Amino acid sequence: MCAATLREIEPRGMMVKSLFLDYDGTISPRNVSRDESKVPAETFEMLWQISREIPIAMITSKDLWFIMRRTPFARAWSAMCGLETKVDAGVFEMPVSVNRLKRLGVAVELAKRRLVRFGVDVEEKRNSCWQTHAFCVDWRRSRDKERIKREVDLFGFRCEALGLTVYRFEDAPFVDVYPVNVDKGLAVGKLRRALGLDSGVLFLGDSEADNPAFLASDAGLAVVHDETRLESLAADYLVRFEEVNSFLRSLLANGLAFGSGLSGVEPNLWRMKPGE
Repeated sequence: MCAATLREIEPRGMMVKSLFLDYDGTISPRNVSRDESKVPAETFEMLWQISREIPIAMITSKDLWFIMRRTPFARAWSAMCGLETKVDAGVFEMPVSVNRLKRLGVAVELAKRRLVRFGVDVEEKRNSCWQTHAFCVDWRRSRDKERIKREVDLFGFRCEALGLTVYRFEDAPFVDVYPVNVDKGLAVGKLRRALGLDSGVLFLGDSEADNPAFLASDAGLAVVHDETRLESLAADYLVRFEEVNSFLRSLLANGLAFGSGLSGVEPNLWRMKPGE
């Protein structure tokens, strides 16, 4: 389908000038260990090809040490949901006080002492100077998930008592702990300014944690899984994880014109208003 035809039948379609991507569950499989996590080969190749046409940026809760070597096709990275951003040769950090980082360190040690024995993974997220600036408590590989969740809930309250920010997501087997409030929508804004993008930003994410980024982009495409709660997503469009590679291929073949006519893409009916 040519771009002109797509725009005629899809009034909310647009020409994509940049792809902004979440990582876990969006372009990489969920429920795998940190060491095994990677972008599938076919998706990796399609993103390489697209990166020759337009800039690709990553917006992720992972740190730069993790994400950059797995996504060399990107030109920019917003790591730890905006705590540290790299665009071309520049690296920029969100200001965080020494006192808050000390309290975060106390919480990390508490997590290791109280939770690791239950089979919980504590993933420290570090900045470019190898300082811990955030961490994730992940119990997806634990056997007694109900008991672990109760323990993690108590731990989360202790983190909040320290003045830290705890991000919990319904039905998600993990929580993220940050020294300050972070927002993927603000990260989108920073990357847009850095890359000089006033329009044409398409963001792909897979969870309610990505809602601020969906709303801050010109179009949002949610990557869905069997357990996805569609009503919780603020994206205008949906595509299944298994079809992400086909979608990217059709986007490139369609001259980067985006809309629901592309492979696997459907409107998110939960977001449609009466009369649309």
